[in-house]
Amino acid sequence: MLPRRRALALAIVAMLALQMVAAAKPDKETKPDKETKAVKEAKAPKAPKDKAPKAPKAPKEPKQPKSPQVPRAPAPAPASPTQCRQLTAWAQCGGKSGCPAGSANCAAAWAGYCCPSGHSCVRHDDWYYACQPSGGAAPPPSNNNPSGQPAPAPAPAPAPAPPPHWTPEPPVPATRAANGDPNYSEVLGLSFLFYEAQRSGALGPKNRIKWRGDSGLTDRAPDGRDVTGGWYDAGDNVKFNLPMAWTSAVLAWSLYEFGDGYKAAGQYTAALDNVKWVTDYLIKCVGDGTQIVGQVGNGNQDHSVWGRPEDKTQPNPVYVMTKDRPGSDVVGAMAAALGSASVAFKDVDPAYSAKLLSSALKAYDFARNNLGLYNNAIPDAANFYRSSNMYDDLAWAAVWLAVRTGDAQYKQQAKAWYEKHWAMEDGKGVWNNFDWDSNSWGVVVFLSRWFPQDPFFKARMDGFVKDWTQGAGPWVRFTPKGLAFSGDWGSLRHVGNALFLMKAYARGAGDAALQQKVDCFAHKQMEYILGGVTGRSFVVGYGPSPPKQPHHRAASCPPLGYACTWDFFNSRDPNPHTLFGALVGGPNGQDGYDDTRNNFVQNEVATDYNGGFTGALAGLVKPSIGSKACPK
Repeated sequence: MLPRRRALALAIVAMLALQMVAAAKPDKETKPDKETKAVKEAKAPKAPKDKAPKAPKAPKEPKQPKSPQVPRAPAPAPASPTQCRQLTAWAQCGGKSGCPAGSANCAAAWAGYCCPSGHSCVRHDDWYYACQPSGGAAPPPSNNNPSGQPAPAPAPAPAPAPPPHWTPEPPVPATRAANGDPNYSEVLGLSFLFYEAQRSGALGPKNRIKWRGDSGLTDRAPDGRDVTGGWYDAGDNVKFNLPMAWTSAVLAWSLYEFGDGYKAAGQYTAALDNVKWVTDYLIKCVGDGTQIVGQVGNGNQDHSVWGRPEDKTQPNPVYVMTKDRPGSDVVGAMAAALGSASVAFKDVDPAYSAKLLSSALKAYDFARNNLGLYNNAIPDAANFYRSSNMYDDLAWAAVWLAVRTGDAQYKQQAKAWYEKHWAMEDGKGVWNNFDWDSNSWGVVVFLSRWFPQDPFFKARMDGFVKDWTQGAGPWVRFTPKGLAFSGDWGSLRHVGNALFLMKAYARGAGDAALQQKVDCFAHKQMEYILGGVTGRSFVVGYGPSPPKQPHHRAASCPPLGYACTWDFFNSRDPNPHTLFGALVGGPNGQDGYDDTRNNFVQNEVATDYNGGFTGALAGLVKPSIGSKACPK
């Protein structure tokens, strides 16, 4: 039995540990769109044409996380380079029993950390341990005292050294093109750096993001298939296939519409490379078309940890759709991504284009023959990207098969799927946003081209343009400083998506006046986004006063080799790494914006946030009219 004074001391230590752990770890982000999407992003619900729209639902309050449990001191174990060491009474190893061979264990207040080869765990104070190159101070001995005798009083510890401070790379200054427009080419190039910062898998020697390393190398489907690659979704480390496929399809579509803009900006190859990074992964996910992977990683588990993807040691769960657990929405979106990429690569790499088409056809056949939303097949995805439609995704897939093959049957199928969407999935709503859960607007752009004798499709698109450029509809209004605003959650992605959609429609319509109207509106909105209106850019690493604390795990962590915990989430310092080219969520309806890491409503980033924004930039590199010639 422990002496009374020692037992009392240990009890006090444990109490303090619990308090410090609870204070250190923040509320877990529960968000409707990025860090939890159970509630749609402050978006008004779709309403039938002949009915008054319903009031939008209020987002759920974020859930409080469970406080970390303080474990009992483990029994003494022989120290080993690969064995978790007992460091303090409250230290643990994150549920792991050991570290990979060649590494040493490093414990923080509530989670173990495995240092990379050549590094060892160094104690800075009672609560802070960090990995440093071998040769530094040794880890402290175990607190365990098998003899039961009172331990001698320890010598006074020196004052702990302050943790290192990292200075992020400076932003790129905003410049102007020769015609006075913002330098859209420069911002376009930065946008691709953001997509590359989201990459999962083996990055290879061409990796341009030096603070990112290989990750997710053990991702395997239940049948053993390799499903490495793809993008991490947002500020987290999960591969959600629905928004990933949507974004990839939008990038491929922008190559189809504005390839000349990409070439003029010197970004054509970068665009193809980033599309291919996703479609290589999607081909693996489709496989033979019988068991299709829809998600890699678990959102709830991932959001309980603040750290880099490179530090994950446990295999990611992989979720599949089968004929008994269908997902026509996500698989249809994947078919569209593969089909649109097949179009983009048709003249560049015919063999790869054919491979993409083959995979797109497998996915499309699965989606149309096994109808159902993926919410039931992958409940975890429904907590973050709950799908409300599937017929729009099937129509979107058919659109790209029609473009790629030239087969008129796919045009008819696209029209039929859209009509079913309109009739059965609340498609009569007037909510005018194009995003991962609403592919119908992309479908309408093509149907307006293919069926000019039917005035319905043109009228739909003309209404979309009017609503966005004039604030004429119920879901778009203008902020005091002129931003077209359609909801608080990720307000700028809605603008970017609308700009791209309208530019694609105007180009296909062949109406010069419409093209100039859309381009002038786009110039004004881009001026706002890039800092020309408010004096603050909303693109990380670009222009005046850009965001310094975007909600992004990997960018907020210190360099590889240093432990990353919730301390870095709570830090008020700028992110150690500049996430160049990422478009943050954006301001509220009164132009207010808070650049703090815990503000995931306004300050998170995501691949789909950049999707339409990137395409709009490409379209503005060679506009129909320069900003200086537009009416004031």
